[in-house]
Order: sequence, then C-alpha cells, then structure tokens
Amino acid sequence: MKMEIQGFVEDNVPIGKDVFKCTLDIGFIPGDILPGQFIQISCPGKNLTFLRRPLSVSGFIPPILTVLYKVVGYGTQNLSELKKGQKVDLILPLGRGFSKPAPHQEVLLFGGGIGIAPLLYYIDYYHTIMPSLTFNLYYGVSREDEKIEITLPDPFPGNIVYHIDWREGQYNGNLLDCFQTVPTESFDLSIACGPISMMKAFSNHMQERNLPLEVSLESRMACGFGVCLGCSIQTFDGSKTVCADGPVFDSNQIDWTKVWTT
Repeated sequence: MKMEIQGFVEDNVPIGKDVFKCTLDIGFIPGDILPGQFIQISCPGKNLTFLRRPLSVSGFIPPILTVLYKVVGYGTQNLSELKKGQKVDLILPLGRGFSKPAPHQEVLLFGGGIGIAPLLYYIDYYHTIMPSLTFNLYYGVSREDEKIEITLPDPFPGNIVYHIDWREGQYNGNLLDCFQTVPTESFDLSIACGPISMMKAFSNHMQERNLPLEVSLESRMACGFGVCLGCSIQTFDGSKTVCADGPVFDSNQIDWTKVWTT
C-alpha cells in the first residue's frame, strides 16, 4: 500500500564522488518496504523543481529510512544541500521488489555504481531473517573516487569482489570482464542493479548460460506509479512501466534489442 508521508532529514553526507547517503525519519508506517522497492522524494531547495525524484531504498530500520543518490541535476543538487531537521515529502513504497530467497540459498548480487543501493538493503533485510543465506557481492565503479564505503554484516556471510575500471589512467576492463570466469552454476538466485548498458551486457552473459536473473532498472520517472507512462520499456509481454511493473524484472522478459543504452 503506497502512502504519501513526510520525512525529516537525520543525516545527509557525501560518501563518494557526487554520491550522498541520506537518512530520514519517516515515523512508523504500516506494512513493510521490500528490497528493490523505491521512494519518490520531493527536492526542496534553491533550484526550482516540480517532480519528485525516484531513489532506491538502501536501508530501512523503522522509523529510519536510508537512501543513496548521485548528484546529476537540479533535484539531486537540492537534496545534497538538505540539513538535519528539514522536511521532505515522500511517496512509498513503490514498485516491485526482488524475489524472496529460500533458506540456505547462495545468492549472486551484481551492482554497478549507485546500483549498489538496493543490493545493500537486500543483504541486510534477508540476512536478518535468514542467516543461513550466502551472498556473493560483485560491486564495480568506473574510477577510484567513485567507490563508496559500504556497510555489510560482520562477519560477511559470503564473498565480496570490488572492481575499478580505471586505475592511474589505465583501463582494467569492467566488472563483467572480471566475472567472466566465475562458475555461475552454483548460484541459486541472481540479482543485479546498475546502468542500463551494464544490465544489458550482464543479462546477455547470464542468458548465454541459461541462468535466471532479476534486474532492477534505472529510469527517469515522473509519477512513480504507472500513470504517465514516461518510463515505459519494451518486454516480450508488451510495453511495461519501470515504476509500476518494475523496477525489478526477469531479464529474460525484456526485449533488450529495443532498450536504449547510451
């Protein structure tokens, strides 16, 4: 059940190049927010904005909600200047989240850039209720200063691989390049989030091996709940909206030949 509520900034700090971590006190809401779901947040500030911005949830321990975001325009610039105690308007929870794992499964998580946000929540959420799960986290960024410090369970129940494409002016391949030789058959569930070009390449990689994959897609959004159709994507079941039908999709359902990736 989506709700329109008010939240108050608890903290809002830079954690990487143009990347911020914002914690919000949203009070105690009925129901839950599932990993892979997102919020629409107002962006009050000096820049005039009319639309809320969609942000993946990276953590939720009631009443505190955590989001990560990258400053890319006027709205997120306003967000980056918010101070403790300031009020924002929220619509939540929105969208379809990732599938629930089963106890004792081995889960692959593949994230690029700010796409790490919902994967962090997935780990925290399901590790809490299913400590028997094993996680294999692959996290990549383009450059060293884009890497963010992430908080994970300690000890971490699985493996972590960090990858940086460019180091000291030298290109070292991308996250998928370093993943090519990984024996993916051992994973019971695979989920991914990141730039569309990365999701397309990784989906092709998994399809070639006849392995299932869920992808969380990034998209510009206006309404956030499927009315304006501004975030439509072509699937083999027809046109779908990323905000309402997704943002999580079975990668095999997406017609990647019709997905704009540049």
